Amino acid sequence: RGTSRGSMGAVLAHEYGHVFLFTRRFPALSLQTEEGICELFAWLWLGGGAGARAGGKGGGSGTINGEDEGQNARRRRLMESRKDAVYGDGFRLAKRALDARGGDLGALLEHVLRHKELPS
Repeated sequence: RGTSRGSMGAVLAHEYGHVFLFTRRFPALSLQTEEGICELFAWLWLGGGAGARAGGKGGGSGTINGEDEGQNARRRRLMESRKDAVYGDGFRLAKRALDARGGDLGALLEHVLRHKELPS
């Protein structure tokens, strides 16, 4: 059985975030900023953001990325409430910055590229 598609996809999306930052030659970032951005990639892959049903609250009956939306919503809620200074707080700061930019991930990443930190 092993890891579900949703869990594996979220891990791969997170790791892709690291690859993206490296290949796009982002400057060295604080651990909280880098991991927060990468967790944001995973959250978005799980259906967070503009594509999420009911504002990402879950419980829907559809599928996202081959996984039941209810399972993806549960994973997103766990990410949103994680009590960890690097991954949990970093994600919430990245998500807040994304929300402040109307969900424009490109604008958020451009800011981080230029200023070496998430916008406050």
